[in-house]
Amino acid sequence: MFELVRRASAAQEQFAQEQRILFRIAELVGKVAHNEAGPPPFFDHHAGWQIGPLAWQLAIAEPDPVRDRIADALGDRPPEPLGG
Repeated sequence: MFELVRRASAAQEQFAQEQRILFRIAELVGKVAHNEAGPPPFFDHHAGWQIGPLAWQLAIAEPDPVRDRIADALGDRPPEPLGG
């Protein structure tokens, strides 16, 4: 599964900004899950720290129902998008 996500995210020029963020989050979650459960070699230890800021970027770019779900997960409501 991780390799499928990684290959798809490598060809991300064709995707919208929100989709590129989702692919990046999926790749980071895969790295964190492998580090916790998988055998060596381990991925970069700071991969998990990148998930929160990317979730904020996604929340800013997405409409309200998605923003609300991300806000619930992060514990705060992200700022409104510019012009919105």
